[in-house]
Amino acid sequence: MLQEFGSNLETGLADDEVGRRRAEFGPNELPKGKKLHWWEFFFRQFKNPLIFILLAAGAITWWLAEYLDTIVIFLAVLVNVAIGFWQEFRSNRIFEKLQAIVAVRSRVRRDGKMREINAKDLVPGDIILLYAGVKVPADARILEARRLEVNEALLTGESLPVKKTVLDLSGRTALADRKNMVHAGTVVEQGECIALVVAIGENTELGEIARLTASVEEESTPLQERLARLGKIIAGFVLAAAFFVILVGVWEGRAFVEMFTVGVAVAVAAIPEGLPAALSVVLAVASQRIFGRKGLVKTLIGAETLGSTTVICTDKTGTLTEGIMQVEKLVEAKDPKRSALALALANEAAVMDRGDIRGEATDCAKLKYFLEEGGGNLDEALKEYPRLAILPFDADEKYIASFHGGKERLINLFVTGAPEILIERSTLSEREKGRMREIVDSFAARGYRMIATAERGIVRSASRIDPDDIAGLRREVGGLLLSGLAAVRDPARPDVKESLKITRQAGIRVLMVTGDHKLTARAIGQDLGFSADPSALIDGPELDQLSDEEFARRIRSVEIFSRASPRHKMRIINVLRIEGHVTAMTGDGVNDAPALKAADVGVSVGDGADVTKEAADLVLLDDSFSTITSAIREGRIAFDNMRKVAVFLLMGSFTEFILVVTSLVLGIPLPVTAVQILWANIIEDGFPNFALAFEPGEKDIMERRPFKRKEPILDRLGMAFVFIQGILTDLILVGVFLWLFYNSSYTLEHLRTIILAALTTDALLLVFVLKNLREPLYKIEFFSNYYLLLAVILGFTAMFAAIYAPPLQWLLGTVPLSAGDIALVLGMGLLEVGLAEGIKWWFRRGGYFRVQTAS
Repeated sequence: MLQEFGSNLETGLADDEVGRRRAEFGPNELPKGKKLHWWEFFFRQFKNPLIFILLAAGAITWWLAEYLDTIVIFLAVLVNVAIGFWQEFRSNRIFEKLQAIVAVRSRVRRDGKMREINAKDLVPGDIILLYAGVKVPADARILEARRLEVNEALLTGESLPVKKTVLDLSGRTALADRKNMVHAGTVVEQGECIALVVAIGENTELGEIARLTASVEEESTPLQERLARLGKIIAGFVLAAAFFVILVGVWEGRAFVEMFTVGVAVAVAAIPEGLPAALSVVLAVASQRIFGRKGLVKTLIGAETLGSTTVICTDKTGTLTEGIMQVEKLVEAKDPKRSALALALANEAAVMDRGDIRGEATDCAKLKYFLEEGGGNLDEALKEYPRLAILPFDADEKYIASFHGGKERLINLFVTGAPEILIERSTLSEREKGRMREIVDSFAARGYRMIATAERGIVRSASRIDPDDIAGLRREVGGLLLSGLAAVRDPARPDVKESLKITRQAGIRVLMVTGDHKLTARAIGQDLGFSADPSALIDGPELDQLSDEEFARRIRSVEIFSRASPRHKMRIINVLRIEGHVTAMTGDGVNDAPALKAADVGVSVGDGADVTKEAADLVLLDDSFSTITSAIREGRIAFDNMRKVAVFLLMGSFTEFILVVTSLVLGIPLPVTAVQILWANIIEDGFPNFALAFEPGEKDIMERRPFKRKEPILDRLGMAFVFIQGILTDLILVGVFLWLFYNSSYTLEHLRTIILAALTTDALLLVFVLKNLREPLYKIEFFSNYYLLLAVILGFTAMFAAIYAPPLQWLLGTVPLSAGDIALVLGMGLLEVGLAEGIKWWFRRGGYFRVQTAS
């Protein structure tokens, strides 16, 4: 290997050779993701199809010299873009602050001297020294090693450190089984080694993952698809409306130019100018609420997509579990304090000055149990039992033995290690040994790693303790008194079970995708409520043997994937998306990054790898799975509120459109003028429109099934409100207008004022009906959204100002109304509320909402 790379173990590379190789291979850096500038955040807000419609309408009204309409439309565009830009730019800045930029240093042998350099200056062929606590700077082949253990959870998902040594492994070996290699991004937990750098930068295993992440193409999110469909519907409706008006006018003998102008005016009236801005506000509110629950949404659209999630693929280590080893209980310990003492003394971990415990993960867990659960004091224990010698853990012997002085002439031997070894070396009868093995197997089947504790008293006169005589010390490890069994595992996060329960109740499948062995994955999965059926688990090698068609069938019943590599995770995500699912992938390691980017929603924990957080749409600032559940809830509320806003605005726009078209068909004066329509849309309807974004959501929001990918914003109920309610409203308004027009002495300005007041009152009362599209009005919590109450008050204030304030009377062409007129307007509004409640009752009666529940 050294000859292949032209290097020397004693001297390393020469400086001139380093310079040549740096020119050939470049710096030891991973490709960095593209950093978006502020103007890129700004211009990507214009991708919304509704914005395109408004821009086209604004251009046409400018061409027709309808400058007031143009100003109103472009203001609506500006408000929408500003809201979206500010929220996404702000989230990105917060994310950048979360990323800790730390230069990794590496010890390297060059020209026969040991140097410490920046890791980015390493080249293939360098001889590096690694020791406990350092991050491995490149992929390297181990040349010499002493008790080396490396934490590879970042790459493989395994929570336990991997023992490394000098081996000659032939053939293609899986990443987790490369015992003679250390890989970039992993961390040395124990021991030290000298290694030969064989790959740097993008050619490392970490670089391969970075390439996989970069190769994933951005796809449309469910919300983008819904907005595109809604935009097409509105555009088609607007064009059809304009064409219809022009056709009717020409058929009646009017000039084409005149009717074209009228047609454009009708089309502009039909466009809900406030819709794009309102949808952005809904998403911004959802993002802020998620941030308040310790989740950072990096894009506005990501907030809503969470609400559409149907499958969550979650990593185990650090996401479902705490990512640390922990002694959960002592078993078969007649004297628990004595067994805990053995855990502490037969141990290579140490307590630092600040009280933190450093060392190998299992040793840390053993010592922590003694200090916290056993109530022990290590300093006092070592005073009572001063250490004479220690046999460190050996992969072949599978135990740690510690020799301590004690009272009188006894030497106290404390041993911890593999149960099968210590049971065999104990004084137990064969029957008792068999019983202890059964206990060990039963706990192992439940996902525990078992550690036996034992001790023995040695008479000083009969034995001489020489710390350097390893063979002699090992001969003393026999005839042990077994003092107990410690059950150790990486514990589940305390809130995970409840979060998983709520998530499943919401109709969302949760799949555990981990690099762990299948037995460990199955045991932990069962503890968290995953299926115990053998067919519900599949491991990586088995997955490799399945065709896409076979895998698509199997994935419908699988809940746990073990020994999963980054490619496996991407394949899982891709198959789920082909099946029509909206997928979320959670994880913290670098190995999760490609799947996070491939998923509809990528979710990274706050202390995850930088490349993982860059690929994610949601970053969990508290690393808690429950934050995902909260974020899904807020995403569902966001979609619900978007639906309410869309229904509210489109219902008003359709009503106004029918009013105008009806007057043209009947040959009567317009019931409302264009300026009055703009006033109603922007001033009076605008307040409730934005206030609906702050609706807290219904109590049963997490008991409903997830929104389907192709489920429209405007569903059947929404269409009924827009068209049926709109037509019924128009029948009432046109009927009242015609009756008063032909049977009263009211002037046209007076009639138009009544219709304007009726339009406003209808909207301000119907908004309470839309607070909950499922429940009847008497069950709705009116005071759950103070913003809406304030908006309605402001709306009515604006309406009365338009009627009674002289400047607005001049601008809008209104006149004061009498008490009788106001009573008529209020009566029409209450009738509209009754009709809207009738629509909800009809859908409840037909079982429409039962179909939407998760059960």
